[in-house]
Amino acid sequence: MVASLVCYGFMFYLSDLAGNPYLNVVLMYGSDIPGCLIGWIAVQKFGRRITCCVFMIVGGVICLIVLAVPKDQTQVSTVLALIGRFPVSMTFTIVFLYASELYPTSIRNLAVGSCSTFARLGSTAAPYVVMLSQLPGVSVTFPMVIFGVLAVTAGLMILWLPETLHSNMCQTIEEVSLAEERYDFIWMGKRVRNPISSLRSFIFDVNSSQDVPSRQEFVTENSPLI
Repeated sequence: MVASLVCYGFMFYLSDLAGNPYLNVVLMYGSDIPGCLIGWIAVQKFGRRITCCVFMIVGGVICLIVLAVPKDQTQVSTVLALIGRFPVSMTFTIVFLYASELYPTSIRNLAVGSCSTFARLGSTAAPYVVMLSQLPGVSVTFPMVIFGVLAVTAGLMILWLPETLHSNMCQTIEEVSLAEERYDFIWMGKRVRNPISSLRSFIFDVNSSQDVPSRQEFVTENSPLI
């Protein structure tokens, strides 16, 4: 939803930017072509999770930098707007692939359709966010601030999702509940151990070994899990 809101919001925001509007449209749409190529390479080398997180945060930070730009430097605000949309548009091309891998086959069609519905809600809200700059006493850069805050927040929330690169695709919901979720980092196509994830697993193992019986105690000889 945030990726769609920011991507379409920038298109409506073009009328408030300085410079030739036709040239701004060409530059903004033209950035989607190399963005798709860079995003495709990045998800193969660094995984889906970190790639989406970094792209969203970088785009959000660039949008927030506009607060430090003097009001008379309109050209600088235009350049920041063009650059800020670029990483978010790369996330928009990746997120559909990532969403399809997060859900099992039995509900994947419904799940991706639901995600797409929320994306449409974001694009529907985009023109209303941009129109906030027309309110009396509101700065023209206020929509950029909203885009930046939402993009950074969404980028951080992506860290709560597991990595799906080099992971088996689950077929049913039962397989998802039994599958091990990975939160490791991917570097040049290879998994790198995440120290935070390892500490989390260690603490969980210590607590579970003291208070909770092991899972195998509940598995009988005739259990369907076997």
